[in-house]
Amino acid sequence: MVWKTISNKGNELERSKSCIKTIIDRYDQTNSYDDRPRSGRPEIPTKKNDPQLSPFEKI
Repeated sequence: MVWKTISNKGNELERSKSCIKTIIDRYDQTNSYDDRPRSGRPEIPTKKNDPQLSPFEKI
């Protein structure tokens, strides 16, 4: 029964059943549709992306 609903939603949104199921599972785990944090090197703060960075502070 659930797959029929997922299949119908997939057809409406022009997405596969597995894509819709993944989104539903992620929401059930996190209660959010937001992207997860990405792995990798953290961004270095600069004057452009951190307005509170003091002009006298060395990076």
